[in-house]
Amino acid sequence: MRRSFVSLVVLVLAGFGSLVVFEQSPRPASRPFAYYDMIFAYPAELSLVPPKGQTGGPITFTNFDGNYGYGGIVPRNGVDVTFFRRSKEGKSLAEIIADHTKGDQRIFSSSTQFNGNLAFKVVTDIDFGVFKMRRIAVYFDRGEIYQIFADFYADDPNAKTTESLVDGMLSTVRFR
Repeated sequence: MRRSFVSLVVLVLAGFGSLVVFEQSPRPASRPFAYYDMIFAYPAELSLVPPKGQTGGPITFTNFDGNYGYGGIVPRNGVDVTFFRRSKEGKSLAEIIADHTKGDQRIFSSSTQFNGNLAFKVVTDIDFGVFKMRRIAVYFDRGEIYQIFADFYADDPNAKTTESLVDGMLSTVRFR
């Protein structure tokens, strides 16, 4: 079984040059990705949304090819997983988390480890009045802050499956 999503086969025909044939193969269960010093694998259910603007900004994976609803809202049954790296700007990790979760309903929070890397995980509901988004946020303090936000509808019937998908992705995080 081939491990790549699309295999490239090149046939050289005498006197005719090269012929390129694309052959579809099964999608791999997960694909490795590096973001600065962070290395992780993302599942086949998610795809990388091409970054907009300058390089070095956040990167996002979705299960809806980045086709956001009006106002940049994650569509129903969708999940958006975004990775950020930022300066601490003289703040403690607790202050950064407090700033990010201000006004949110906190469901769960704890320190945890992913592959030996200490992290702080916070699960909140963000109330937009007519709907609520669930956010799983993970923070790694490595001199700079690495943040991972996974957003999806709090009332999504597939919420548990989405949480498992995100936890599976988080379980692969390691640093160089």
